[in-house]
Amino acid sequence: MAHEAMEKRIGDRLRKARDSRGMTAQGLAKALGVSYQQLRKYETGQNRISVSMLFRLSQVLDVDIMQFFMGLGCGEPKRGSMSPASANFDLGSALSRVDDIAVRKRLMELIEALDKNVR
Repeated sequence: MAHEAMEKRIGDRLRKARDSRGMTAQGLAKALGVSYQQLRKYETGQNRISVSMLFRLSQVLDVDIMQFFMGLGCGEPKRGSMSPASANFDLGSALSRVDDIAVRKRLMELIEALDKNVR
């Protein structure tokens, strides 16, 4: 699947997740600390959504981050590989179980730093 088509489908899933929770685009943008225009660009697929932003979106919308990828050829496990689901691992759930807020914040900073270094 071409990158542009993938961005559009992920954006569409973002909009559907937001709509299903009765959240306005302005409300979600405010919760994320981005402009309404930026959120609309994410939802239309004009702008690529970083991994750290997808993580934040999954937390704010209370959805499994893999929901954004299923059916795109990148969210399903390859034959013989261990998927996050089969490993019983969900990053969002794991972080939410960290009671120490300072530790949770540092872990998020680490995830965001790793995401920046991958681009």
